[in-house]
Amino acid sequence: RARESLEKGVKHFKSEQRSDERAMLLEHWLKLEREHGDDDSVQAIVKRQPKRVKKRRKLPTEEGQQEQYEEYMEYVFPDDKPEQQNLKILEMAHMWKKRKMGGGGAAAA
Repeated sequence: RARESLEKGVKHFKSEQRSDERAMLLEHWLKLEREHGDDDSVQAIVKRQPKRVKKRRKLPTEEGQQEQYEEYMEYVFPDDKPEQQNLKILEMAHMWKKRKMGGGGAAAA
């Protein structure tokens, strides 16, 4: 019963794209499995644990100032399909294209 509730929570946070909460829930689930589960259930949750990846993004600056970057941590979940991760890149590319074209044109699919 507890596993069902945890699975619902993980699915909810995945659909809401709330990576931090999803990672914390999976971490808590792993702790519970280590206390009360068997080796198979522990290994199943270990395989679902996210990897933390350090990334950089450019910060908006005023004219004449040196470019600044901000480092941040992002979670990469093994059960997210690569297509979903690629969709994020595609979505960012469409936003970039709109900005370059002045924001007026519709993005081509």
